[in-house]
Amino acid sequence: MLIEQLRERSDLGVISATTLRSPGVPNPWLRCRPGGPWQRMHPGIVLLHNGPPTRDQQVTAALLRAGPGAVLTGAEACRRHGLPASGTEIHVLVPGSARGNGSLVVERASPMPPSVDMGGFPVVSAARAVVDACRQLRSVDSATALVAAAIQRGRCTPAGLAAEARTNRYGTRLVRTVLKELGRAESVAERDARRLSRRIRLTTPHWNVTVADADGVIMNALLPGTVGMRLQGFWWCRRCPLGCGTALRWWGGS
Repeated sequence: MLIEQLRERSDLGVISATTLRSPGVPNPWLRCRPGGPWQRMHPGIVLLHNGPPTRDQQVTAALLRAGPGAVLTGAEACRRHGLPASGTEIHVLVPGSARGNGSLVVERASPMPPSVDMGGFPVVSAARAVVDACRQLRSVDSATALVAAAIQRGRCTPAGLAAEARTNRYGTRLVRTVLKELGRAESVAERDARRLSRRIRLTTPHWNVTVADADGVIMNALLPGTVGMRLQGFWWCRRCPLGCGTALRWWGGS
């Protein structure tokens, strides 16, 4: 069979060995040897070229390997929701049993979470994706940054994340700790600033407020005798307890 016909049967050039055998390719692995025209992606899964696979081809191969009903979750699902997840693994949920390998994480879920089509791939909700991504992390700051980004960008709410963590409690200690420590903070920098404010015991700060003059014009500088921090676009502002009458500004955070 011509390679063009094989590609028509594939998905982005990814195809199962079983599908290859039906049109008369009894042993596709011979073509996956070093220097051959194809490559093995996972057990039973072939890519019909020998160049570097694209990320979509890697995801396609992972879902094909996982089997019918598989859905994307974790870091890859977070990125497809527009969130800055750092994990490189491809994490999928399946209704039955399956085995992962290498960077493919396959997990049985019962019941299966709902999913939506995003770019041709079944992807779980942002809340489930964030919780599952945090389960693969070890750094509190990395988990906090991901949770804060999800909340800031409106992909999910603290209550939604907490509910997801309660529903799927295995391995969710880190994300539950992050949600508790984050409180009302909207970033890692703000969390640290709140801790600093409590430690130095200065006057009560006002968080995430618009700084404007008497006419309602948003200000790019602070009034004399105030101290402020800008954390990822947010001003933190309060009156200086020293009453020095000098304009003090601190630009911090990230």
